[in-house]
Amino acid sequence: MEHLEKELRAEDEAEYEEEAVDPRIQGELEKLNQSTDDINRCETELEDARQKFRSVLVEATVKLDELVKKIGKPVEESKPYWEARRLARQGLVVCVRSWWLQAVLEETAAGLKLCVIVFML
Repeated sequence: MEHLEKELRAEDEAEYEEEAVDPRIQGELEKLNQSTDDINRCETELEDARQKFRSVLVEATVKLDELVKKIGKPVEESKPYWEARRLARQGLVVCVRSWWLQAVLEETAAGLKLCVIVFML
């Protein structure tokens, strides 16, 4: 039974190969094959880049761990300073945004007052 199925498949494949393919379809198939090759190449490049990233990350982690062992106490002692600096920066950003919003609102209010005066005339 399996032998008969294999023969039928072989005959079908032979018939398929003998059929002429429309040139438009052939062109599209070639484009598709080229695109597939491009995708495979990009996936390979991506995997290479990921592997390189992993190796750099491991190397950086090892160096960082060595530095922490070497100067760990001063780093821990400086954390409050850097946290305060980060909070101060956030506060500055909030202040600048508030100042800008106030300036925009003042300009809008002045424009509205002018519109009210013009409509009253």
